[in-house]
Amino acid sequence: MKIPDRKRNRLAGYDYSRDGLYFVTICVHNRTEWFGRVADGVVVLNDIGRIADEQWRWLGQQYPYVDLGPYVIMPNHIHALIRTNNPVGNGRDRSAGNARRVAPSDHVGLIDTHDGACGPGPVATGPYRRKSLSGLVGAFKTTSSKAIHLAGHGQFRWQKSFHDSIVGNERSLARITQYIHGNPAQWATDSENPESNISMHLTGASRPPEDGRPRCPAR
Repeated sequence: MKIPDRKRNRLAGYDYSRDGLYFVTICVHNRTEWFGRVADGVVVLNDIGRIADEQWRWLGQQYPYVDLGPYVIMPNHIHALIRTNNPVGNGRDRSAGNARRVAPSDHVGLIDTHDGACGPGPVATGPYRRKSLSGLVGAFKTTSSKAIHLAGHGQFRWQKSFHDSIVGNERSLARITQYIHGNPAQWATDSENPESNISMHLTGASRPPEDGRPRCPAR
């Protein structure tokens, strides 16, 4: 039997290490709801969800060329805007081996979405090799998985790969930001909700942005 070609998740020929603004969707293996639950349109994160939240914010602290925009951690996936800018030259970075937990801020806990412009986080010192978008997502997956496993949840796994959309203009940015903010309220009809009856057919208010298509990669 012929094995079907795996759908390409990245835009062919595009340099993902260049300056850019990206909308990414990162999913848990088998859509298992590891991170918490949705109650009355609000995501209630558990301890594992808080680790994922801390490690996502870690990216903005670890890499001086990364600016984190609005994001939301859903029970089994993450939607986020991430900007890369300001080339910093060559050198060694400090990603996978550290799995360093960021000290939680006072907004961690019962979380729905995370507001704010794509502004810079704290800039770490030392030389860095600039990572591509895939490298940054890989660093997040590696460090968050390590921290979650160390917390006693050795069966946790991320879905392979991730989905991205290149944000090209302010209109797209506004639509995607609105989608991120409204995602918890649409959980009942979310394509990644295992209990949704319309998991592959989104309509009305739950339809994702025209240029987002924020669904998890095929398993």
